[in-house]
Amino acid sequence: MVAPIHPLAIERKWDANSLRSIRWNVSSNSIQEVFENECLCEATYYSLHEVLITTNIASPKDGLFVPNIWDMPGTETNILGYVFDNLDDFLDYFYTNDPIVEVDSYSGRKNIRNQYKHQAINYLPEIFYFDIGPENNTNTAFSIVFHDDCAWIRFTTRNRVFKGDCFSLLFDSGDIIDFPILNRPIRTNNTYEIDFLIHKEDLRLLQNHRLKSYRITFQKEAKHPFTSNIENPFFRQYTHQSIIAYVNSFLDSLYTLVPHYQFPNRLIKKEANKYTFNWCYVYLMKDISNGYHKIGISNTPEYRERTLQSEKPTIEMIACKKFPTRKIAEAIESALHTAYSQQRLRGEWFNLTDADVAAIIETLK
Repeated sequence: MVAPIHPLAIERKWDANSLRSIRWNVSSNSIQEVFENECLCEATYYSLHEVLITTNIASPKDGLFVPNIWDMPGTETNILGYVFDNLDDFLDYFYTNDPIVEVDSYSGRKNIRNQYKHQAINYLPEIFYFDIGPENNTNTAFSIVFHDDCAWIRFTTRNRVFKGDCFSLLFDSGDIIDFPILNRPIRTNNTYEIDFLIHKEDLRLLQNHRLKSYRITFQKEAKHPFTSNIENPFFRQYTHQSIIAYVNSFLDSLYTLVPHYQFPNRLIKKEANKYTFNWCYVYLMKDISNGYHKIGISNTPEYRERTLQSEKPTIEMIACKKFPTRKIAEAIESALHTAYSQQRLRGEWFNLTDADVAAIIETLK
């Protein structure tokens, strides 16, 4: 059994109202190595008796200083920061998580995102921000999420992006992953959010190589591509290690909750006009307890059937057809949903006649 990690907390000796000034000797908004008795900051504040006091706050030991810069309501606002023995201890502590599992009541599909236990350091690192400097207002971030039976990399950006634009990641190995935007991005206030399916090759690069930079290429020729180095403003020089820890943390959650999940392969060109496809399936299932049918898609229909059967054993697959891309499968699924919209019960469930079922089976041959 691994021993629990207990960082050493450094308390403040003042509150927000009594502080007059503070001068930092180390960074106040990013992690960094410190030495025992090294002065972290010099603070001047008023005591309870209105006496002006100046004091030096020193590190109690060698280690990694983590400033507490997120004074949110209900958190430990009297803590200046924490000192960990080393980076590995901090990352292990930082990424201990209880994943949040949300089950869609209509489709039965699972959505998974990480919820980190250690709120004492007041930071929820579900999203990594790629720092592009204070002179730009185009922060871009990514996170990993699981929904619709697939793992996705989610980009969030303040750049105005549209269908036809492209995100690219450059690694120190020289490899580049392109994520072309095929659908209209979701816009919330001044940010744009886009999900891209994660492939096995993408995961291998994220786990084994350093991310150097990212680029957004715009379809409009008049708009030049936007390129930036990747550095999280909190982790700074430890960004690479923190990204690997983040990816591994999510994978631990994913394989615990979806143990048989397999990342698909990318579409790889072998010879002229010959490709290896990322197959996606349209399926028809039946709940024999009530006669209702489900029309859906999945990259792994057999696994989808097992997950539904674990919740209701009376569900069985009666037809299934594979298509070379998820985009085509989604189009076929949408067409079937539209054709039988009058018989829709909820979500992907329909009350079909025998003739309807026969037609769909013929379609999915």
